[in-house]
Amino acid sequence: MHVEDLSQDAEEHFITDIQSVEQGPFDFRRLDPHADTIGSIPELFMRSRQGAVTLAKSYRGFWVGASAVAYDPAPGRSRRAVYTSGNYKAKLREEDSEPYDVEVSKVCAEMDILIRAEEEGFKWIGALVVAATINRDRIKAVTGVSSATLHPCEDCGSALRASALVDQYTPILTTASAAEGKKYQLQSYDQYERRYEQYRAGDGFEDAEERDYIASEWAYRKDLYLRQVRRENIGGTTCNGAAKETARRKLKLQVMSRHLGFERAA
Repeated sequence: MHVEDLSQDAEEHFITDIQSVEQGPFDFRRLDPHADTIGSIPELFMRSRQGAVTLAKSYRGFWVGASAVAYDPAPGRSRRAVYTSGNYKAKLREEDSEPYDVEVSKVCAEMDILIRAEEEGFKWIGALVVAATINRDRIKAVTGVSSATLHPCEDCGSALRASALVDQYTPILTTASAAEGKKYQLQSYDQYERRYEQYRAGDGFEDAEERDYIASEWAYRKDLYLRQVRRENIGGTTCNGAAKETARRKLKLQVMSRHLGFERAA
């Protein structure tokens, strides 16, 4: 359902309606969250595209869906969740006086996911997928640049920068809405940040590579990742030895970033 105009009373209901989450336990001793992240990409693609159709609400017809997988390794209650959201931007119409429209503050799908995951105690986002139009003129009107897919806007960039759930390795995948094809772009948060820093500094904009989405590709990447982890003998998660576990996680992130094709794994 796409909303053109809302009454003040309806606003809270519709903001709640843009949210979806599925949670469950996750055994960090037996399972690798980075392999799980890579293997979750097809589900996140599907959910983000569905979110743009069924959850997004925009008075101007600019519909955005997002989905992310989040993890919480807390001993005794370790868990995993998949969040899905849509953007929200509506006009409130005053009908008992002279007609005029008031635009309410927007709620971006990506920001909604970050806020809810942090409020609910998750510790990191494995990957974020965003689905929207690939019309370059409409994208430029939102982000200021004519990118091949819709990257997180300036407000979302600030939220990503401030979030404790995101680090330089976090994969951000941006893709076409379901009706516009299967093109996507993949970049780490670090790459995204550097691209827009360069743009804000007046040094032009270098877009990410466009790719064709193939669901089976992610099973292959997951297998490559697990093979390299085993080959490099990077151990699994332990409940003690925080410094050792931090080192293990960093090594695994570096392996993951190589198999996702990131330019830099700092």
